[in-house]
Amino acid sequence: MRGWEWLFPVKCAGCGKEGVELCEGCRLRLVKARQVCVECRKGSIGGRTHKRCCKELGLDAVFRVFRYEGLMQRVIKAVKYRFRHQLLRECVGEYGRRQVFMRVDGVVPVPLHRVRENWRGFNQAMMLAEILAESWGVKVLEVVKRKKATRPVAEMGKNEREREILGAFELVNMELIKGKRLVVVDDVVTTGGTMKEVAKVLKKGGARWVGGWALAG
Repeated sequence: MRGWEWLFPVKCAGCGKEGVELCEGCRLRLVKARQVCVECRKGSIGGRTHKRCCKELGLDAVFRVFRYEGLMQRVIKAVKYRFRHQLLRECVGEYGRRQVFMRVDGVVPVPLHRVRENWRGFNQAMMLAEILAESWGVKVLEVVKRKKATRPVAEMGKNEREREILGAFELVNMELIKGKRLVVVDDVVTTGGTMKEVAKVLKKGGARWVGGWALAG
């Protein structure tokens, strides 16, 4: 055991059991998310956007792995604010690694603003994208930059979120995405405002199809 592990032993984010990031019992307590259309919030197979709800520059589908409640909320907060990013791999598991979209060409992590990423030391969306890229046999494409330092949107209403995130992203490499089927990756999706804004940038740049994947929603 390394010195820091003796001083600060790893404990399960759910029950506090020592020696594991998330014990098997707590992992089984995570509730799988109901898949819904990102526009109308009604049930949808695989999270596909209903044909009547589709927008030219919108998301074509969003897959949520777990419901964002209870233990899952505590896990996400532990990752973001206690820097326990090892929890991400534990949570994704085999269920989250499944290839849920057809013919994906690459995954695009939702970028953090450089100031926030420098403070945190990592981007949880990038870590999740790397896990999926490894499982799906595709590349992580860092083609979107966050040019605007937005405020945390967790406590905002839908309209306020959309105003805050509007124009926050820009495309930095158009050649990598032209005609491609891409999946935007983030830790949490609620209203879908952030993912929609990234999808808009990608589609304006020539992406053919853009889906979303979130660990919780």
